[in-house]
Amino acid sequence: MISLPPSEFTFAKYNGMDLPYATICSTDTYIAALMREHIIGYCDGGEIEIRPRLDDMAVMFEDDDWNQFWGHVSKDVWIGIYFKGKKL
Repeated sequence: MISLPPSEFTFAKYNGMDLPYATICSTDTYIAALMREHIIGYCDGGEIEIRPRLDDMAVMFEDDDWNQFWGHVSKDVWIGIYFKGKKL
């Protein structure tokens, strides 16, 4: 996954409803669910023009049909995803 420019996070691609919110029982469960998704890139949530959020990351996903969509993921959860398996 790569850092994407804020301009990639358009209103047309916004679809936070496709994120696995129903699986949120704990942070670890949410991270595991997001790790099963195909994440293609990210951007600081405060830098985007559409629905900016300072405490979140904007994360771009791709589904099995190559459709791209994005949603917000809290920075606390993002650290768990981004550094999964890496030493800090």
